[in-house]
Parts: sequence; structure tokens; C-alpha cells
Amino acid sequence: MTRYNIRGLQTKVTKGRVLYHEEKLRPKVETKNWFLEALLDLIDEKDYYKITVTDIAKKAGVPRMTYYRNYDTKDDILTEYSYYLCELFSSELKNCKDLDQRKYLLITFDFYKRHKSFALALKKLHKETLTLDIINRNIELMPVDEDTRLAMHYYAGGIYNILMDWFKSDRKDEEWVVDKIITLTDNDTIAEGLTQYTALYKKLD
Repeated sequence: MTRYNIRGLQTKVTKGRVLYHEEKLRPKVETKNWFLEALLDLIDEKDYYKITVTDIAKKAGVPRMTYYRNYDTKDDILTEYSYYLCELFSSELKNCKDLDQRKYLLITFDFYKRHKSFALALKKLHKETLTLDIINRNIELMPVDEDTRLAMHYYAGGIYNILMDWFKSDRKDEEWVVDKIITLTDNDTIAEGLTQYTALYKKLD
């Protein structure tokens, strides 16, 4: 089991997935992990829209009532976890010293690589917007002008599509991909938008 430390919060890796985790694991957090793991396993086994609450509860090994105390629908499990990943992603960016284009991209690729199974599960369900939102929510928090924000969103969409292609090709050399992206966007408005974006993160320290 691998652990990643992010400002006192730890994420637990099992079956190649990064789950909710705290230094002192509370029962509620542990329960959410069981539901998340159960749902992701079931997505691999059957049609998402045929997965029932009973299926999830049985797979997680907890009563149905416990499910309803935490969630209304199975979509809530995926949405809540995507919000959690957004916070982790933001923390990693804020904790990076001298953040620039290359470091931003390397952090992004490394982050998604650690959450590959979740991203691919969402893609399989045609819920890719939840994955892209991890980047987009951070952009929306940035105090930038409209032109820069549009450039950032445009860039984010490109990064997402490159990530999905990277997963499909099973590439391991993210540094090569990152350097290629920087070369392709050099001296471009999109690159300038990312430069301003990363500069703003420095001010948040």
C-alpha cells in the first residue's frame, strides 16, 4: 500500500486506486471508501445503469440503510469523490514551489496517473465532465480576466484529451508528453494563460 501526504491528509492506494483517507480514519470515511470501491468494482462487472443500491451495499459489505445515510443515488458517490480529488489536486498545486508550466503539467499527469482507474471508469460511463471538472473548478477559483479564463479552459480541455490518449496508449513517459505540449503551445495565448494561472498559485501560498 502506498500513501501520498498532502498537508496532513493522506490518500490510500489499493487496487491501483486512490481513496479517501485521514491520519485517524473515521468510520464514516472508511464507509465511503467501501462504497466507492464497491461501485468501481461493479462498473467493471456490469452495466452501470443496472447496478442497484442492493448490489453496492452487498459488495461493500454494509447495510442498505448505511448507504442511504450517505448517498441518495450512485451518481452521488462519483460526484462527491470528484470534489475530493479536486481538493487534492489544488493542494498539490499550492504546495509546489516555483510552479511553472512544466511543473503544472507534470503534477497534472502524475495526479491523473494515480487516479487512472477512476478517470477511465468515468469515461466508460460517459461522465467525463466529472474528470475535467477537477481542473475546471480550480480555474474558476482564479481571479483572472475573461480572456485568460477562456484560454485556461481551452487548455484544460486539451490536457484532458491528451491524458485520455496517453492512458489508451499506456505510455509511461509523461515527461516526453509534457515537453511536447509545451513545445506545441510555445508563444501562444494558451501558454500565456497557463503562465498567469500558475503565477496566481504562487500568490496563494
